[in-house]
Amino acid sequence: MQIQTAHYDLVTSWQGGMASRTLCQSFSADSAPPALQSHVIDSDEPVSVGGEGLAPDPQELMLAAFNACMMAAFIQEARAESLVLTQLEIHTDGHLPKGIIFPVFRWLFPASESAVTHTGVLLVGMRSEVTAKRH
Repeated sequence: MQIQTAHYDLVTSWQGGMASRTLCQSFSADSAPPALQSHVIDSDEPVSVGGEGLAPDPQELMLAAFNACMMAAFIQEARAESLVLTQLEIHTDGHLPKGIIFPVFRWLFPASESAVTHTGVLLVGMRSEVTAKRH
């Protein structure tokens, strides 16, 4: 069965320092009712950029998600063709720019505000709400 549209509901919270925790709350395919989930994904930056290095950094998680998505697609296609896989490995070598979010953060959270919420489309088909507070 080929899924045409998938819907994901995730919430990411700051955990202090450079760490965050994402709760994967639900998944639904096409018009099926959402399946509740309780998956947790932790992230932290390496010590060299101000984190504690206790979890994969967001860029590693993005590349891992890309690999996992490709892996699932390959497996699905292999099954559809009745192919029996004995090994499948994907190696991704990523070169990603760092620090590109800072100008966006300044736009989202002007110095005059103590709390803000912005909702918008960051990528095609993805809607995000950003809420930030400071003392």
